[in-house]
Amino acid sequence: MADMLVKLYNIPHSHDIEENLFKSGIRIKKALAPDRSRIIAFSRTCAKDDYSDEVKDAFSNNPTF
Repeated sequence: MADMLVKLYNIPHSHDIEENLFKSGIRIKKALAPDRSRIIAFSRTCAKDDYSDEVKDAFSNNPTF
């Protein structure tokens, strides 16, 4: 099987892309605990299946695999 690792340190920064999104009213930020319920509600409207359990796990310090 091929190596599936991604070298994240080689990814170019996207200042220009983020600036264009910000001008369009889109802000990229780290999700915090107060954002959890809104993100869960958003995932329910955007996905065909309910992934709320996975979203909740993403906010935990020890996500289940």
